Amino acid sequence: MKNNEEVEKLARKIISELKPFCKKIKIVGSIGRHEKKHVDIDIVLIPKDRKKLEDFMKTRGKFLQGGEHESTWKVKYEQKTGNFLTNSAPDLARAIDKKIYSLPRSRSPKRGRVKGIQIELYYTNEKEWGAELLAYSSSKGSAIGLRVIAKKKGLHLTQHGLFKGKKRIAGKTEKEIYRALGRKYKKLEDR
Repeated sequence: MKNNEEVEKLARKIISELKPFCKKIKIVGSIGRHEKKHVDIDIVLIPKDRKKLEDFMKTRGKFLQGGEHESTWKVKYEQKTGNFLTNSAPDLARAIDKKIYSLPRSRSPKRGRVKGIQIELYYTNEKEWGAELLAYSSSKGSAIGLRVIAKKKGLHLTQHGLFKGKKRIAGKTEKEIYRALGRKYKKLEDR
């Protein structure tokens, strides 16, 4: 198990590698909440240009046509969990498999493991940025509480936004969602 300082250092390295290719990028989860113990790294991002981001990914390893990854660095595939593992890579860009560094075809997070640390990347867009941050940065109890409030008001809150029926009524910012729910905004550390 890595200590918080090592996990935070790796998170900052990942952000610095990906930031030039992103409109927005933010560390969320336990690191964003400044919890005492970090067990993984969660990042929400909006790519600037998918092609440029994909080109960047290709420079970090040889990608095969079928979506498999043949790394130029030593990366071990763990069949049981479906993760790629490495203990020797100096940073995420040299270690992560296509599962993380490919742009998502689905809405599920891209997961991998670097230096024994679970990494999850959540891709989103401008309309859903705030909802995605709220979903992946709030503690479980806080997130459930907001969803209960939404339901009582006849609304539905997901990582894609706050909806009335099929119409999105909030989601661009966290504050917009709190306002739409009639709640006072809470800073990340207070959730």
